[in-house]
Amino acid sequence: MPELPEVQTIAADLNEVVGGAVIEAAAVGCPNIVAGDPAALARLVTGRAIRSVERMGKWVRFNLEGPQGAAALLAHLKMTGQFHLGSWPGKSWEKHDHAAFRLRGRPAGADTLFYRDIRKFGRLRAFELPELEEFLAQLNQ
Repeated sequence: MPELPEVQTIAADLNEVVGGAVIEAAAVGCPNIVAGDPAALARLVTGRAIRSVERMGKWVRFNLEGPQGAAALLAHLKMTGQFHLGSWPGKSWEKHDHAAFRLRGRPAGADTLFYRDIRKFGRLRAFELPELEEFLAQLNQ
């Protein structure tokens, strides 16, 4: 499992690379890595801009903003989770890529942010802002 400094570095690197990008499409290839409904996660993040990426404990938090309001995408990397850029997968996914977020305005070959996890221990979770506040309150109890 990545330690706090590693999660901080990952979040800072992601913020530099994808901060400000708009998610124009999202897909989940492995429903087990999503806490909740994978289709709901895709609907919630699509059309929103990544305002910033930050570390929240051992979670990577994508702060999202769009016409629908503020939201957040949380990623817990667990042991082997990671992010990388590539091309939109279409029908053909790489073996360990489990979620894809297509970013508007990115160069070909680097227009999609993938969540990869060899062991499938990591989790993705999306929230509207009020739901996130409830989730965080539960964590702190």
